[in-house]
Order: sequence, then structure tokens, then C-alpha cells
Amino acid sequence: GLSDPLSIEVLEGYDGRITLENVVLSSIHNRPCIQMSDRCCLTLRLVGSSKMLGGGIRVPESSYLTVEGDGSLSIHSEAEEGFGIGNDLVSRHGRIAFYQDGLLHVDMNGKRLIGIGAGQGGEILIKRGKYRIVTNGEEVVNIGSFEADCRMSISNCDIETETRTLTGVGIGSLYKDAKLLMECCKITNHTEGKKVVGIGSLSGKEAKIRFYQMNGSSMMNANLGCALGALEGRTEFSIEEASFVGETAGQEVYFFGGQSEDVHVSIVHAEAIVEHRTKDGQVSRMPKENLSIQFGKLETTLNGVKEVIQIDD
Repeated sequence: GLSDPLSIEVLEGYDGRITLENVVLSSIHNRPCIQMSDRCCLTLRLVGSSKMLGGGIRVPESSYLTVEGDGSLSIHSEAEEGFGIGNDLVSRHGRIAFYQDGLLHVDMNGKRLIGIGAGQGGEILIKRGKYRIVTNGEEVVNIGSFEADCRMSISNCDIETETRTLTGVGIGSLYKDAKLLMECCKITNHTEGKKVVGIGSLSGKEAKIRFYQMNGSSMMNANLGCALGALEGRTEFSIEEASFVGETAGQEVYFFGGQSEDVHVSIVHAEAIVEHRTKDGQVSRMPKENLSIQFGKLETTLNGVKEVIQIDD
């Protein structure tokens, strides 16, 4: 090789900055490329184009990570159980705040994977930047958590998630509740799998999702799945001054909410256009009275039959 594998260990209590400028870091013995210790406060500045091979950045629960700069970072992992930025599946991660302008690209293959986040959750703030998070595995979350509630605020950014999995969630929580606010951003979500959710929660009690002044699109192909909301629990979805386009296909798939009828959708000064092909599913199981539209439009095409609900007051 060109040189010995290079990784970074941030010592306990460290409070400071590290600049990554056109570097390649490699994981040693399946450890992260940047291993933060407890009670660290690290600002990572990205300059140029840097890579992490075999692992990403571990942020223990008692530590803080802030990412800034106009460079890009790509993280590639082939571990059976892996994470990009955050912590492993049995831990919580510390606060992670993204303020960078460049592209963060996480590409992971394995069995149980989390792109940004940790199994037991933690605080994630995404305030700017471009993201492309790609996972191929058996049980995956691209951004969020496995076993903990996911509360996240995402703004002023461009996020693309791509998932191929047996069981998975693009953005949100796999087994607990999700509460997600997305504003002034562009979200593209592509999910394929056996039992999957695009944005929301797979088996939590509820998912609350709010889109404000943003542009979103979702593509899903699943045996059982929902694009937006909770597959098994209650769904509350509101979209305001925004547009969303969805394409779903599969055996039993839904767009708003999942198998429950406890679904509430509000469309205000916004439009949602959905192309839906399914054998046993519906666009949504919500009763008609749970749909509220003000100065908005919902256009659904279910197995080739189009319905447009447009309300201008």
C-alpha cells in the first residue's frame, strides 16, 4: 500500500478542532477512523476531499461533534455491524451537529447498519450541507436510531438516502417513535425492501412528521411498507408551503401512514402528488375526515386510477 493505515484517537476531555484536508483515514481492527473518547468537544473542519475506509466517526454519549467547512467527506464501510457517524447499535451517541457546506457521502454494506446515528439514539442537528447515505443490509437505518425515539430537526440542506434491505427506515426510528421536522431543504428518499419505511417509524407507537418550505420525493418498492409515517402506529403528517412527489410499488404498501387507520394529514399551501401501485395496500387507510387541505392539492394515482383533491380556501 501507499502507507500504513492512519486513524485518529481523540483523547478524553479534548476540546478543540481538527482539520481534515485531502486525507485518507483507514480503520484498524474494525475500529472507527476517528475514535472520540468520553467528554470530548470536537469541531471537525473539512477542507478539500477526504475519505474514511472501513469505518467512520464514533461519538460517545458524553461527547459533542460539530462538522464544518466547505470540503467533502466520504465514509465507506463493509462491517457486518457498522455505523458511519454516531455510535454502535447498543449505545447512544453524543450530540452531532452538521454545519458544513460540502458533501457527506456514507456508503455501507453489511447486516445491521446505521448511517448517521446509533442504536439507542442521540441528538442529531442537520443545519446545512449535502448528504448521500447509501445502505445495503438486513436491518438498517440511514439517519436516526434503532431502539430509541428519534427526534430530529433538519434544515437548509440536501439529503439523498438510498436503502436496500430486508427491514429498514430511511430517516427516523426502526422500533420506537419518530418526531421529525424538515424545513427549507430538499429530501430524496429511495427505499427497497421486505418491510420498510421511507421517513418515520417501522414499529413505534407514532410518527409525527412536519415538512415546511421544502421539496421532497420518495420512491419505494416493498413487500410491506409506508413512505411517510408509522407502519404500525399512529401517523401525523403536515406539509406546508412545500411540495412532495412519491412513487410507491409493492404487495402491501401505503403512502401516508401504514396499517393503522389512525392517520392524520394536513396540506396547507402545498401539493402532494403520489403514484401508487399495490396489490393489497392503499394510498392511505385514513378516514376522509382526517385529511385537511387548505390552499393545497393532493393528487393520487392508485393502480392507474387518478383522483385529485384540490382545495383553494
